[in-house]
Amino acid sequence: MSGRDELVPSRRSKEAEHFGRRNSEWIKRIQKRLEVERRQMVEIIGAPDPKILQELQGLGYSGDTVKLLYLVPLVQVAWIEGHVTQRERKRILLEIATSQGIEKGSLAYSRLTEWLAQRPRQDFFERTLSVIRDLLKVLPVEQAQVIKEDLLSGCTHVAAASGGLLGLGQTISDTEQALLKHIVDKLEDQHTAAARQPEEA
Repeated sequence: MSGRDELVPSRRSKEAEHFGRRNSEWIKRIQKRLEVERRQMVEIIGAPDPKILQELQGLGYSGDTVKLLYLVPLVQVAWIEGHVTQRERKRILLEIATSQGIEKGSLAYSRLTEWLAQRPRQDFFERTLSVIRDLLKVLPVEQAQVIKEDLLSGCTHVAAASGGLLGLGQTISDTEQALLKHIVDKLEDQHTAAARQPEEA
């Protein structure tokens, strides 16, 4: 074996060690960033539940965008008939979002604008509803009740925003009514997980 051949394994070992350190540092930075985001989300949603935080991050929420959590069902209602009308867009962006402190130019505002321009995936809507349901279960009862009432009121206002001509006729379509019922049923399904636990134990 030549001297050059003897150097090859050593060089490869050093390269592997170098890339291993870089990967380890990269993983640590990612973990630190995720931990910072979790703390930010806890401050906003008011619950430090690790499972909920992990699901939120899995759905793409961050400390900047988690404040949109309770607006997602409203976006779902706006899209139910295949497009978002100008009235629905105005109600969500200019009225409801603004009243909740989501400022124009913020990352949250930009993300909400994207959702109103391009429909999110159906599983994003459904998984977000599940997270909201789980979150309502761990928040104080009175706070959870207020959040649920405000959310359902917002959904109803969005559904009514584009219906009827000059306020005449049916303002909420059958399709919207069905979705509103689905949202209510999903949020009130608080005993499903608890009922399954004894069977799985």
